[in-house]
Amino acid sequence: MKVSRTMLKLAIICIAIDDAANTASNPALGNILEAFKDVAPWIVQLIVTMPGLFVGIGPLIYAIGVRYTKKKTWIYIGGILLLVGGLMPTWLHSSVGLILIFRAMVGLGCGILTPMAVDLVVDFFEGKERHNMMGYVSAFVGVSAMLYQTIAGYLAGIQWNYCFLTYILVAPWLIFALIVLPEPKIYRKDALEAATSHAPSILGSGRVPGSVFVYVFLLFLFFIFWMVIPTNAAIILVGENMAVPAQIGLLFAVLSLGNVSGAALFGHLFKIFKHSLLPLSYIVGAAGIFICSQAYSLGLFAFGMFLAGLTMGITIPATNAKVNSLVTYSAASKAIGITFFGYGIGAFLSPIVFQFVGLPGRFVVSVGAVGILALCIVTFLVNKAFPSDTSGTNITLTV
Repeated sequence: MKVSRTMLKLAIICIAIDDAANTASNPALGNILEAFKDVAPWIVQLIVTMPGLFVGIGPLIYAIGVRYTKKKTWIYIGGILLLVGGLMPTWLHSSVGLILIFRAMVGLGCGILTPMAVDLVVDFFEGKERHNMMGYVSAFVGVSAMLYQTIAGYLAGIQWNYCFLTYILVAPWLIFALIVLPEPKIYRKDALEAATSHAPSILGSGRVPGSVFVYVFLLFLFFIFWMVIPTNAAIILVGENMAVPAQIGLLFAVLSLGNVSGAALFGHLFKIFKHSLLPLSYIVGAAGIFICSQAYSLGLFAFGMFLAGLTMGITIPATNAKVNSLVTYSAASKAIGITFFGYGIGAFLSPIVFQFVGLPGRFVVSVGAVGILALCIVTFLVNKAFPSDTSGTNITLTV
């Protein structure tokens, strides 16, 4: 059956938009914490960060598994993991540990579907059309995050565990993709490695220099500090009666809007600031997070959330660009894969680290802002120690 280009694009976008599904529980975190008062807050916060750990692992499984099975098989695997892991806490939520198991499944499902969307773009499109599709994929991921979080916030206002019903949206997207998508006949592994950091070949050739691990460590630290927003915002807003879950969902949509805006602006900003853009973006993020720590109005809190999202939208592609400039082509996908795994670990460990700083709340958020500001200074110095090509020719912009 011949599929039109428009239908093919829609099918791939339907796979891509499930990437943001792991954020659906964020607006409900304050209510979840209220429901599990006898559990340490940092353990409850893992409900938000647990998927990030497995989003880093999923691409490695997909990159290996796709060599031996049809690609469409992985839509079933990723979709089942995402649907089961996402929906089950609606009914099976007797313990935080049980919810965390399901959240790990969500992360693994997203980690499989994320590289698949980019993989399919490489399989079916060439040249300018491919580049345009990469942009559409990134844009729709950001839009889907706003959709998931807005709906989840509304449902959590009815009852906290209803936020997980948001995952029912995954089903129609994936069913449409399964019906429309043909099985790719040509596998362009080399092109995939060049186009995406989500499908690294850890066994590939090429040596990763020590400088890459320095930037991986910096990204690891950045996400430890940055995650104080997703793990504390809802707790502050609910605890201080500043907002109801539906409003919190909208605030997290503003965070995602900032992320989309940062990613859209990255190419233009990089032409001006080159690799100095990475530490400069930290200043914006530190300001946004500090504003959230001091804001007592929803408008000001939303502004801080937008700035925090803007920074994340720049930080990931800026780190990719720097890492790619430090390695040869043969080592690029391996280096970027390691980089994204560092991001996942940092995001996962954030609430565990901050349990030693204090209880969730404004003080923890302010510490996160100070930490990112310190990282700005360190990154400026590291950039001086590891100069790289600033022409931009080696940049991998896919996120």
